[in-house]
Amino acid sequence: MAQTAILIIFGAVCLCFAFSFAGLSLQHHKKTSNIFLATGVIWCIAGLCLQLSLPDFYDFITAMYLWEFPTLLILSGIIYFSTQKFNNIYKTALVIFILAELGSMAFPSSAVFVSDSLPFWADRLIIISLWTIYALSFQILTKVEGISGNHALTVFTGIAVLPFIGGAPILLGAIAACGIAVFAAWQIYNTYPARLNITPASSYALGFILAWFCLKTASEGALSCTLVLNSLFFYEVLIAVLRKLSLRPNYQNITQNTDFYQAGLDGFSPQDITAATFKISVLLIVFNIFAVFAPNPYSIPMFTFLISMWFAYRLKNWQEKIPTLRELPQTIMTDIKNNVSDIKTNFQRDEQK
Repeated sequence: MAQTAILIIFGAVCLCFAFSFAGLSLQHHKKTSNIFLATGVIWCIAGLCLQLSLPDFYDFITAMYLWEFPTLLILSGIIYFSTQKFNNIYKTALVIFILAELGSMAFPSSAVFVSDSLPFWADRLIIISLWTIYALSFQILTKVEGISGNHALTVFTGIAVLPFIGGAPILLGAIAACGIAVFAAWQIYNTYPARLNITPASSYALGFILAWFCLKTASEGALSCTLVLNSLFFYEVLIAVLRKLSLRPNYQNITQNTDFYQAGLDGFSPQDITAATFKISVLLIVFNIFAVFAPNPYSIPMFTFLISMWFAYRLKNWQEKIPTLRELPQTIMTDIKNNVSDIKTNFQRDEQK
């Protein structure tokens, strides 16, 4: 049975890469950017096929139903096609929130994402809100070529290794392996100089899918692992929002407020930015393994979040002298306090008006 499962997974991975690469090649030839159709759709179909073909290993904490991938494919498809028709972030957020609420109904009622001490409705409301924010925020990674693929590969690789140490079900690891294949093909076309760019509609749909997979993994007792793998992404979202709220003229476009993008404005090449993020991605994948055995589910994620803060600061200020370990926390907190101070100042001005 194990040998059959390995052959099925290996075949699925090869087919995912082949179909995604062929689809992206066709889009490059036709000069289109329907990235979601050549990545997200293929991955969802592969996930369903693995569910139907792999033996039942009975290693799930909560059930995984056959309708989950078809539901995910339909909901992400609705996001992809609907967000092409309007260019309004509030309408987009509303659509994603409603669809995330519908998607949460496909999860088993026994699935706990945040804490079993919370009421069921509170746990679901939190994950629906985070799901929406994740899908909306994925676009900030697309402003520097190669970063979006690198992040997706980090998440899928980190989850793919968990079954080997008992941190996640075998089926989720197999599905993650297919995700590696799909986004490896995407990375070939998106690494600088990119031959294909990603549209906002595709980024919303892919962010929606990636958030679902993180939530599915978290429901299997691997919440700390998913937090670790997304540490850098979460920090970049936080700093981008703070800069936007500061109302500084050069920070009005939230998608350009990340340290990735700011480093590029200061002359750091896209190749070097991608290479630097690859290094920290490897580090996050390693700590993702440690998180499985940590007695406290939040200790490793907090540590990797601090590491991500340091990395992002060094990336943005790549021309400056590296601060000492004693100076580093104070330097980062000073930068954050300046953004918060700007926000308070602008609110006080608005109240006086």
